[in-house]
Order: sequence, then structure tokens, then C-alpha cells
Amino acid sequence: MIHHLTTIGGTMADRDLIASSKNLDLSNLFNYEDGIVRASIYSDPELYELELKHIFAKSWALLCPESQIPNQGDYFVSYIGEDPVIVSRQADGSVAAFLNQCRHRGGALCRGESGNSKTFTCTYHGWAYNSTGALISIPLEEQIYHSSIDKAKWSAKRVPKVEIHHGLIFGCWDENAVPFRESLGESATYFDLNFRRTEVGMEAYGGVYKWKIKANWKLMAEQFTCDSYHFMTTHSSGIESLLPADAPPLQFVPGRSFSSVEGHGGGFLTDAGFTYGTLLTTSGEAFTKYVLEDEVPKSIERYGEELGNAYPIFANFFPNAGYLHVHRTLRIWIPRGPDEVEVWAWTLIEKDAPEHIRKMRNKITAQTFGPTGIFEQDDTANWIDVQRPLGGFMARQTKFNVQMGRSGELAGWPGKTDIDTSEVGARAFYKRWLEMISQ
Repeated sequence: MIHHLTTIGGTMADRDLIASSKNLDLSNLFNYEDGIVRASIYSDPELYELELKHIFAKSWALLCPESQIPNQGDYFVSYIGEDPVIVSRQADGSVAAFLNQCRHRGGALCRGESGNSKTFTCTYHGWAYNSTGALISIPLEEQIYHSSIDKAKWSAKRVPKVEIHHGLIFGCWDENAVPFRESLGESATYFDLNFRRTEVGMEAYGGVYKWKIKANWKLMAEQFTCDSYHFMTTHSSGIESLLPADAPPLQFVPGRSFSSVEGHGGGFLTDAGFTYGTLLTTSGEAFTKYVLEDEVPKSIERYGEELGNAYPIFANFFPNAGYLHVHRTLRIWIPRGPDEVEVWAWTLIEKDAPEHIRKMRNKITAQTFGPTGIFEQDDTANWIDVQRPLGGFMARQTKFNVQMGRSGELAGWPGKTDIDTSEVGARAFYKRWLEMISQ
């Protein structure tokens, strides 16, 4: 099931075609030590082309949940950057991914978004490919090519590295890239805590939502690396509308943030009990009871008292895989130019959760962080507001402050951690971003 909505915030302007980046000065875009980022990184077409070339063509990218293609022949069309890829389940249970582009004249091999098929045939001239991307048939081959064409040389471009971790499918164009697990670095523990809290793991439930926002993809990725600071301001009215009239004022609860040199980041509560109020307010009594009485004990059994009792809130795994565990919404921030992003969102839930809990979670996630969700609209308005002025020259020269939490680190947890209101995750994200586009 795929749900579509139109662009939020206007239509995307035509993108400039950039032929060369050799004269672009990258040195003043971000300063890690000072915590300064220049506004132009969210709007510059030339920088965007560098991102496609040096980040998305070289990084591990989330393609979809494994449960999106459970059966042999199932396929799902995803993206790595702006490159469309067909993700296909093979007869042996493995997964192949290849560019959705015919090797003859460049037509699409598949116009659908998901389904089941043994072959993919370009509707332009009829070249056909199997589920691995191998070219298997050419109309009038004998008459036209006189047996001179070697079909093995004209297969669709394969994504050379595909791996499945905790029910999520990742792909990477770079044949020399380190394995996915290694690419997580010190954030591997937090990847586990987000996506494999129990022995059985999670799966997508209820299909994928797709919608567009008139804003740069990095604004979403950055927020999911570290930003609990916006909660009290951005979401206060939404939270208060769900609270009883006599409820006490909102207040922060203790939490931590994590980051790594690979650009990953996120936040978590050090005690799952601290999330009781938030869950009860936004997700209802039944789901809150399920989390605290079923999920958390199983997590403690798997990871031990300290790690198992920690409760993930948000995370972004570089470059563009976001997850909000407290509301079970998995995101891919798909770039559509420097000033637009397409958001794909799934609801994740434990495989062994009762069906009424699964249905309830999917409904609540749609109401809160679906494309028209009460809290999603808060965030969307902010992202559009940040992007809109960047059509102006002076606005693009502005330097933004990313300095929260520069005083040091907090010990006692795996990797590099700080208080949850720190921007250490954003600084790590932009440091990695700058390193990669500078290659």
C-alpha cells in the first residue's frame, strides 16, 4: 500500500545544471570547532550536485524495510539520492537492487512503485530484464543485431552492495565501501537499540506514505540527529491540546544524545519510565502499557538493565535514514533538488505485537507524524520557513549557530554522548557532510 500527497510548500523550481565545481569554495561552509554553518548549504545547486556525486553515490542508503518485499518476485522501486533503483526479492531469499534504467535508450524498466514480477520490460523499445537486472530479451534481436550483441554486457546497472540489517535493506553504489555494520562506527549500539529492541525484531505495518516538502533534505536529517530542543516550542500547542485541562505544565526529562564521526546521531532517554507521560499523552494508555510491560522487559533481557532500559526517541543514520522510535515512524529523506525533499514514511512495530496494538500504533502514527499529522505539520512549517528566505542573496550569506553542547562529553554510555539538548549530533553530521563533498 502506497499513499501519495502533493508537494507541501509549493512546486519545485527547475534545477540548474552544474557542469563543474572546481571554483567552489568549500572552506567557509561549516566550522566544526566554532559551531557555525552557512545558510547557503541548503540552497546551492552546485553543492547539491556534489552531494549526489560524493555522498549518495558513496554512502550506504536505506532502500526499504525488508517486509516491503516478503515473497519471491516482490519488488519495490526506491531511490539512492535521485537515482531510482528496483529492489527485488530473489528465489533464494536474497535481495538484488539495480538502476531503473534501460541500457538501450534510458527508459524506465518499471513504471510501477511496487508489486511482483519475474521480469521488467522497458516500454520504449521492449528490452526485457530479469529480477536480478540481467538483460534477457531484445525484440527482433537476430534481425537487428545479427547475433552480434552480448546481452551479458548490457545488463541494468547493479547496486554492487546490498545488505539486510534488523529487517531493513540498505544499498551502496561504492564497490569499495566498508560493510554496513562497520559504517555505523560507534553508533552501532544505538542502531541496535532503535531497530532490534526485542529478539523477534520489527517490521513495517500499513504501507508507505510519500509526500513532498519545499525544503532541503539536510534540515530533516539534522533535526533527527539531535534536536529535542525544538520540542517545547514547536510542539507545545499540539501536546497541550491532547492533555487534560488540569494537567501539569510540560517539562524536560533526563536524556542523552549520541553521535559519531561517520555522521550518525540521535537521542534517547536513560530510563524508559521517563517516557511514560509522552507516550500516554500522544499514544494512549493501551500502547503505553504495551511498551512498558512488554517491549521494555524484552529489551532489558536482550541488552541488560542499563542499555535495555534506555528508550530511543529519534535518530538519523547518515546520510538520510531517519527514525522516531517513540512514534515508530521510519523515514527516508529523498532529495529532489536543493530546495525540495520527498519524504517516505513507514510505521514499524514488533513482529510479535498483538494485532490490536499493531493497528492502534499505525493509526496513532498517522495521526501524529503522518503527512497530515498534528506534529508533522509543526515540523513541516518550520522547515519551509527556513527554506523560503534562501531565494534571497543576503539570506544565503547568513551564518547559523550550531553551538549547543560544546562544553564536553558525558561518560558512561557507548560512543560519544552528551545531554539530549546538545547539537553535537548536528556538528558531527555536517563535519561528515563537508568531508565527503570535499573529496
